[in-house]
Amino acid sequence: MKQFFLSFLLLCILLSCQSVKDTTPATATPPPAAPTNTSTPTNNPQVDSLLRLSKQYIEQQKVKEALTALAEALKIDPKNSDVYYEMGLAYAYSKDMPNAIKNFDNAIQFNPSNAKAHGNLGFALYLVEDRENAEIHLRKAIELDPQNGKFYHNLGAFLTDTNDPTACEYLRKARQLGYNDPTHFLEQKCK
Repeated sequence: MKQFFLSFLLLCILLSCQSVKDTTPATATPPPAAPTNTSTPTNNPQVDSLLRLSKQYIEQQKVKEALTALAEALKIDPKNSDVYYEMGLAYAYSKDMPNAIKNFDNAIQFNPSNAKAHGNLGFALYLVEDRENAEIHLRKAIELDPQNGKFYHNLGAFLTDTNDPTACEYLRKARQLGYNDPTHFLEQKCK
């Protein structure tokens, strides 16, 4: 049952992170946050083009092609946080959490203020049951982007696993910020 629940959460999170029409910052349930098309253009049009192409591939569920495009982008700009972030998402879509974690971590190393990378890293760590580090990154995502309701939802959902009394506060804050959680944690856990 826990595996089904985690798979469902991962699917919800990743789908919300890839929304092309949504331009709010990203995270997940408990992790990824806003859409991936909100990254700042790089100084290299070739890298930007490869990033756009990889996002299209991910939306079409062509993860292998997305990873190929992103690998090409890294050859051009091996310190690009956005490329590592997108690689993390691609690996997460393919349920390869070790590589997702590695790439979200690389994204943070090259841009420590990347809130989406912290949120998604936190969620990926949660899925591999590294709760301590997951919580650190979920909280960091909120610190970096305190107006992102999805980050609050992710932390609140994460905290419900341990019956943490603050979980409902985070879920309520997510709702106040306009995040409409697809799993209805607020109604289920905070009666």
